Amino acid sequence: MTHATALADATAARDAILRDPRLGAVAAADCYWAVLDARPLGRTRIAPAERGYLFEPFIPLPIEEVQAAYLPLADGRVVACGFERARLDAMARDGLLSLSPDHVPDFVLREAGCAVDPMSFDFLSEDFEPVEVRRVRRRWAVSAAVLLALVGVVATVGVWRRGDAYARAAQAVDERRDELLRAAYRAEGGGGRADSGLPLDLKLVAELRRLRQTRASDAPVLVDAAPVLAAAVAAWPAEVEARCDGVVVREGAVVVRGVAKDADAVAQVEDAYRAIPGWAIDGGAQFTATERGANFTLTLRPDSGVKASDAPRERQGGRS
Repeated sequence: MTHATALADATAARDAILRDPRLGAVAAADCYWAVLDARPLGRTRIAPAERGYLFEPFIPLPIEEVQAAYLPLADGRVVACGFERARLDAMARDGLLSLSPDHVPDFVLREAGCAVDPMSFDFLSEDFEPVEVRRVRRRWAVSAAVLLALVGVVATVGVWRRGDAYARAAQAVDERRDELLRAAYRAEGGGGRADSGLPLDLKLVAELRRLRQTRASDAPVLVDAAPVLAAAVAAWPAEVEARCDGVVVREGAVVVRGVAKDADAVAQVEDAYRAIPGWAIDGGAQFTATERGANFTLTLRPDSGVKASDAPRERQGGRS
């Protein structure tokens, strides 16, 4: 399709619209025309009252007695067209949807410097708006309000559903977190301690702190007490009339307890234990004379060549 053909089709369509009996027209000579310079106002959106103040110096009547229509131009100026309201009241407007000038005068076109469509000036507005147009406008406003309300409801429901989904997801995360904490803390037994009523995360922190304190404590190193115990048992003199009730190996000490016939027998036992390498009797034998004999206690400690920390914690043996 060529440009000329498209222009011809557009012109034919416009002529068909102009032949519509519901589109009225008045003679351009009966209208008031002016090209207003609104650029000093410094803004593109100008209120109708401000345009009326600019248009009033170009018309012989007060602006309140003229039904005016305006067309903004690209350079900031405004083409104004007015028609007397008294004549508009006297006209038969039944069935009309719009009322415009039949053409735009040449002097207006020259001053505007561009093409101006006369149908841009519709005098059937405000108080003169047709009932059918007003009804359609009201219907459109109601439809738009209903549509906006529906959009608001849908958006609200969507936001609520999304918030509910987030809340359920957060609850699921919290429940899973509680399960993990409960499994880590062993809430069923509570680690052998009574339930303090604290939240699980605080219980876990307390348990972790307790374990760290336990880990940080200086626990003694346990070593095998068998060699020391064997040496203490082997040192017992077989020819002495005495009985060994027990040998206790502690950290840094070996304690031998027994019953001897008399003090001489206790002295023999003491001499036998002085021969154990690396150990020395602390303070001599302690004994108490009874009817059955002398109950004695020998305490051996490592001498200067043996570290006390190398001694075992505790182990007990006996020989009768």
